Amino acid sequence: MKDHYNGGGGLKRFNDYFTNRWGNATDCKTSAHNALTAVDATLSVAQSQLITLAGVVAPADYQNLPGGGDKLSNFEQGFVDALLARMGTEIANLSLYQANHEKYLKAARARADR
Repeated sequence: MKDHYNGGGGLKRFNDYFTNRWGNATDCKTSAHNALTAVDATLSVAQSQLITLAGVVAPADYQNLPGGGDKLSNFEQGFVDALLARMGTEIANLSLYQANHEKYLKAARARADR
């Protein structure tokens, strides 16, 4: 972990994660949908909480409610949009992040030399 971040691995962490995990927004949204609606004992508590908080009620029933499917789709799209926004921020601020990373490395080298 230390080598990864000291080597600049954190400068584009959202871009790297998104690209390596999904590659595109459609696959990301599909993955979110599957995580929220699949029958999985490990995910069931999280599914219920997330979907209930989004105003849909329960994973098994969301399509049967008025607006349920649309609400869930909007929630899933919100996940995608949040990731895309963070990716855009990383790209827009990359030169600042690189400069901050260099300052960090310089300070770390100075501490190590003491």
